[in-house]
Amino acid sequence: MHYTTNGEAAVDKTQVGLVFAKEPPQWQQRGGSAMDFRFKIPAGAPAHEVRASRVLAADTIITSLTPHMHMRGKDMTYVAKYPDGRVETLLSVPKYDFNWQITYQLKEAKRFPKGTEIEVIAHFDNSPQNKFNPDATKDVTWGDQTWEEMMIGFWGTVVERQK
Repeated sequence: MHYTTNGEAAVDKTQVGLVFAKEPPQWQQRGGSAMDFRFKIPAGAPAHEVRASRVLAADTIITSLTPHMHMRGKDMTYVAKYPDGRVETLLSVPKYDFNWQITYQLKEAKRFPKGTEIEVIAHFDNSPQNKFNPDATKDVTWGDQTWEEMMIGFWGTVVERQK
């Protein structure tokens, strides 16, 4: 959760629900991500590209994909580059909207072999034509606030529980 102060007291209605299983689960939820902390989006740029990737250190089962950017986020694509040279687009979000951050659950979990590279490609619109852009006259870098930017491609995974 990101909270930005606005000078007024507010009430947070966030809730967390826990369900305790009677038996230990066979699978455990985990996750991973590819992100770039060092990008700089030039002032006025309408489609600045930022890439990040991660090579899977073990066979991995991916269950979901969650793109994350802020107000200048334009689009994001996830690509798998397999050790045998095959390339597969896993997700393309051509019109990213900060107000509708969605976790995309795969219809079926997908197994990736060790050595697969998951690459995330994002574009940012830092131009005056982006009606959500807080200030098109400034270069933008990584930051927690919505007037700054983030570039994170999250994914959910499951692993078999160690007994």
